[in-house]
Amino acid sequence: MRSLEIEQLSKEYGKVVALDQLSLTVHEGERVALVGASGCGKTTLLRLISGLETASHGKVKIAGKDVTNASPRNRDVAMVFQDFALYPSQTVKQNLSLGMQFQHQPKKVINDRIAETAEAFNLTVLLDRYPEQLSGGEQQRVAVARALIRQPSVLLLDEPFSNLDARLREDFRFELLRLHQQFGTTMLHVTHDQNEAMWMGNRIAVMEAGKIVQLGTADELYYQPASRFVAAFFGSPPMNFFALNRNGDRWQTGDFCWPMDVAVSQDASGAEVGIRPEAFQIDLPGEGFSEADPLLFHATVVSVHALGPQLCLQCEWQKEQLCVICDRSATTRPLPLSGDDVTLRVSKQDLHLFEGEQP
Repeated sequence: MRSLEIEQLSKEYGKVVALDQLSLTVHEGERVALVGASGCGKTTLLRLISGLETASHGKVKIAGKDVTNASPRNRDVAMVFQDFALYPSQTVKQNLSLGMQFQHQPKKVINDRIAETAEAFNLTVLLDRYPEQLSGGEQQRVAVARALIRQPSVLLLDEPFSNLDARLREDFRFELLRLHQQFGTTMLHVTHDQNEAMWMGNRIAVMEAGKIVQLGTADELYYQPASRFVAAFFGSPPMNFFALNRNGDRWQTGDFCWPMDVAVSQDASGAEVGIRPEAFQIDLPGEGFSEADPLLFHATVVSVHALGPQLCLQCEWQKEQLCVICDRSATTRPLPLSGDDVTLRVSKQDLHLFEGEQP
């Protein structure tokens, strides 16, 4: 059972708490993406799992074995770093063989494994080259191949695409997913990029201030965010947020009254409604929304931005900024221009309510 179990793991540096009783299970063969802003504790967690640092409290189990106090070489994990960390004075073949040499593997096993891995990673013609003779994408393939060649129980990836340009990042995502399908290695993939997390994780763990604040699939995090932080983190352009102000038995944003069978606690302070940009429908000429609809927004288009098959409308509504994404191919009628007044509609199920959270 090549699983990873983290139980109530904490790491403290003096009075600074980097990880706060964090628990997470990565099942055998699963890909979990760990995402969060810089400084939230992602890399610290990897260092504790790999044994590069010692936990203050809690346990790390790999393949069912408690390795909390084990040395890095006795943890059966491999780690791919942001900067690739290849040995510059050694060829690709020598870089690949080093870990197995430390394991005292027979020479035939090493050579056979190098041949198999080089073929899987398209590295056969590069085996005699040095790292400085490789492109960034080739160096990254070598780094991942070196980690997987000794068949670890768990593969840890720390921002593995951050040094690649946008096109190479996209190519290597496909490549890594293909390799995962082939090898079936249990993976924990750290990134600060929401799109990369959604690509790479069967499940995604969102971190904030040393804790996991939500764990779920990409769809669960996007459509059912557990907090304002998660809602704001996922989505580009990000979710629109509107502050709710109590007026008698009503909740308002400016002069707009929200239909508050959408439940808000009577004493809620700092409550907000969130709406994804793509959730809005636009009332185009020749169509027409019923004015009886309680979720009509009369806004003014401030600017229009073309995003390929979509348009991004930056609007002003109730002295608030509002972003709308619309599909250019969904209608043959003229779409709004900068300065136009527009009527927008949203369904009640697309409202996300957050109580008492701060940006």
